[in-house]
Amino acid sequence: MQFGLTEGSSRVHVGQGTANRKFYFGNFFLEILWVHNEEELKSDITKPTGLWQRADFNSTNSPFGLCIVNTDETEKLFDNAIKYQPAYFPNGLNIDLLKNEQNLSLPWTFRLPFKGQKKNETEPTKHKCGLKNLTSVEFGISNFDQTDKFILQFIGQEKIKFNFSATNNLTLTFDDNKKGLTKEFEKLNLKIKYLQRKTTANTGFASGGLKCKLGAFYFYLSSVLVDSFVLRNPPERKARNRCQI
Repeated sequence: MQFGLTEGSSRVHVGQGTANRKFYFGNFFLEILWVHNEEELKSDITKPTGLWQRADFNSTNSPFGLCIVNTDETEKLFDNAIKYQPAYFPNGLNIDLLKNEQNLSLPWTFRLPFKGQKKNETEPTKHKCGLKNLTSVEFGISNFDQTDKFILQFIGQEKIKFNFSATNNLTLTFDDNKKGLTKEFEKLNLKIKYLQRKTTANTGFASGGLKCKLGAFYFYLSSVLVDSFVLRNPPERKARNRCQI
């Protein structure tokens, strides 16, 4: 059986050592990154971001990332963020980054330099499995500390939750999970709760696990901190090679 996600655009992050695959929905996108060039990943420019720590399969660090839309409401969250200038952005366009080094079970969190919501009208958002809009997110945290300053920033946010779990994992709930359907991707520590709809979209996401060998990967979930989930992504460049999951 195939779960049925339609893949969007992809790219190689030149100078960062990663490549991606993306899946777009009505109000956000899910991105999967893997190591494309380990030398670039551990270069003087990229290594300080701590991205290499998230891509290490031999560690217990969380492989998940959280991308939050750059708005005035998120200024406080990024007060102490470091500035990362990726090689694939023009000079002066920095990414605000929270590495969460105090607890690597927390997601690698950042926001892009572009203000506000960006629509991706050329990306496919219809999926055979019927997923439409993300309605809530839950991060399972193995080293959970409810007094952590990062977690405290999300108190009162109904759509993003952090809870204790034996392993670092991610649960995405679509369309309020009205029919109570759940799909687990064990190799990715990812669970999707959804309402199944009938669509005519082509499938691009098989449920049988990884079909190619990845050096390492992490997810990032594009969302906003306040009120609703919205979509952000940098300018696109097609990757030459893709792998299927």
